[in-house]
Amino acid sequence: MSITPEQQATLNRIAARMQDFATLAAGDRDRLATRQAEATAARREHRQAMRERKQDRRALEASTGPVWFVPTDPVPARSTRPVRPIHFTPTGR
Repeated sequence: MSITPEQQATLNRIAARMQDFATLAAGDRDRLATRQAEATAARREHRQAMRERKQDRRALEASTGPVWFVPTDPVPARSTRPVRPIHFTPTGR
């Protein structure tokens, strides 16, 4: 039994489609590997930055004593709206 030209054309289309999917999958793997490498590098940089901050804080504490709070950003101002006091009565009202 031989394959007709129509069947061969269909098989060729299917093979080309499978090749397209394989190419896409390889590209996805490459993109995923790139994203994972970038995430690993970002984590490494963050850990290094935290290590440096800790070293800076320890050096500062060694020269000035304990540092409990070192503001890095301005603290936002609280609302100036007055707060109604809560009055507790024996009946709870």
